[in-house]
Amino acid sequence: MKSYFIPADQWVKEGKKTVAVPYVVFGINNLSIKQEKSDIDPIFLATYEKYRTNYESGDTENREINGALIKEKLYLNEQGKYWVIYKIERLQETKIQ
Repeated sequence: MKSYFIPADQWVKEGKKTVAVPYVVFGINNLSIKQEKSDIDPIFLATYEKYRTNYESGDTENREINGALIKEKLYLNEQGKYWVIYKIERLQETKIQ
């Protein structure tokens, strides 16, 4: 079965070329996670690019891809033997041209 899904990191690596219908781009690229606070409940800063196909772009042959640079603060705590993200705080979302 043929897949029409193109992972965002692959699409970026190949030069962000125009995507023809029925192909779609979705996912993240350039993920960076850094520990901001080391404590009993640590905090991490995540930065990444998020891309998705715009289905309402009006073009029936080529689809517009929307991108955004996202920065989020991730709050973790230990629950039993696992670490769990219990809160995500969006710090910034900037459109990528």
